[in-house]
Amino acid sequence: MGHFPTTASSGGASTRSVDGGILGHTAGNDDGALDFALQLTSVPPPARTAFMISAPQGGKGGRYYLNVLVDLNMDGRWGGSAGPDLPEWTVRNLAVEVSPGAGATVRPPLFYYGNGKALPERSWMRVTLTRQPVEGTDWSGGGSFGAGEIEDYPVELPTSAGKLAPIVVMQCPERVDFAGAATKTFTCTLTNLRAHPGSAQYSLTRHDGAVALRPSTDQHGRDFVAGGPVTIGAAPGGAADNPSSITLTAVRGGSFPSRWGYRAWTADPQAQITPRSITLGYADSVGEIEFTDGEPPTQ
Repeated sequence: MGHFPTTASSGGASTRSVDGGILGHTAGNDDGALDFALQLTSVPPPARTAFMISAPQGGKGGRYYLNVLVDLNMDGRWGGSAGPDLPEWTVRNLAVEVSPGAGATVRPPLFYYGNGKALPERSWMRVTLTRQPVEGTDWSGGGSFGAGEIEDYPVELPTSAGKLAPIVVMQCPERVDFAGAATKTFTCTLTNLRAHPGSAQYSLTRHDGAVALRPSTDQHGRDFVAGGPVTIGAAPGGAADNPSSITLTAVRGGSFPSRWGYRAWTADPQAQITPRSITLGYADSVGEIEFTDGEPPTQ
């Protein structure tokens, strides 16, 4: 439910012509969205999107502007923000060139996707391609434009085998410095961005160097091997085991630097795009730790 401007009487966005640039291949069909996937590297995570633009043969090409709104805080309106670095006007007046008789894929810059530290369970997205840029510092999704097209989509989180699988971000220090010590203890966290608890898998793999890792226990005293299952609570915070902390001990060995990669995973679905809805995709949460001994990190 919402109060989005979808009709002329509510001030909804509209275009007076679809003879020039449009979203997708056919005006009037929601076929402009091509991709919407999360990169699980931070909380909140960055989102990757892609859209198709085109113009009919003999139509009016030239410069158009792509704008995207997402109701991140799920209050039934566009505009404002869902937290720090989470504006609902996620793509602002991205200039694109439309060529008559041709289609092109537009990949806007990444933007953070979240409702505070959690993910919106279901949000509405508006995508507009217009001849004129949208004016102002905030936008609620309305306005009349000379040419272009507007498309709306509900954006949903995926399921795995019919279940609400967690969506997990693993974060470890980018650098661990021994500073002359024989061992160094550090902590990694796994955070569930979804409002449902569950379990995830994680692993640590040496890329180069001779530093060894010795597994320990997490903050709740559960034993872990260096790669195994982790049970995490529901987002947003409040559950005692979300995030779950994993304490590891690095053991000096050989020359420095030494690098280890880490990975956490659950279902890893691809984005699903239909004319009626978008289901988010995401891949493994990955990163790398560099171990040094009083030296600056490598570039």
